Amino acid sequence: MHRFTIALSALVIFAAACGGSDSDSNPDSNENDSESTRTYEDLSFLEKSFVDGVTEGGGTEAAGICMLDAFEDAGIDASELADLADEEPSADVLAAIFSCSAELFEGGLFGDDSGFSTADTYGDDPELDALWDDCAAGDDMACDDLWLTAPFGSDYESFGSTCGERESSGQFGNCSLDDS
Repeated sequence: MHRFTIALSALVIFAAACGGSDSDSNPDSNENDSESTRTYEDLSFLEKSFVDGVTEGGGTEAAGICMLDAFEDAGIDASELADLADEEPSADVLAAIFSCSAELFEGGLFGDDSGFSTADTYGDDPELDALWDDCAAGDDMACDDLWLTAPFGSDYESFGSTCGERESSGQFGNCSLDDS
């Protein structure tokens, strides 16, 4: 279950290591588009290096471009991530990456045995039920793990995303980071 988090962190660090300064960034990028219309050929050399890092790590070109766009939308300079390789990714970085989760999983980045089940709601999967129970009891890490490991669109995912229904909006794997 933590394999997902470790693999995702490794992907960020690996992809970020290919970055450089923003002096070669593409001034014509579609910074605020919700869906990128950019293609690999539209990217600057440094952006292509980032996408190449994602594809070498098992992701797709679409995932790499999605991550670039998500970083830009969040005001994150992907080239600066290499300087932070020894640190935990910030909540903003994780949120940007998770916004591209469909593209990341499409490429089989986490292998065929990703640990995901076809379970939809409480009672369908004993491991997810245990995380649900811990999350409901106030364990924010369990909520994050539930959100990260639950099938997309499932009740498990929704319950984990709202920190066990303690938050009105989705935290998307950031329940444990939102301790106020």
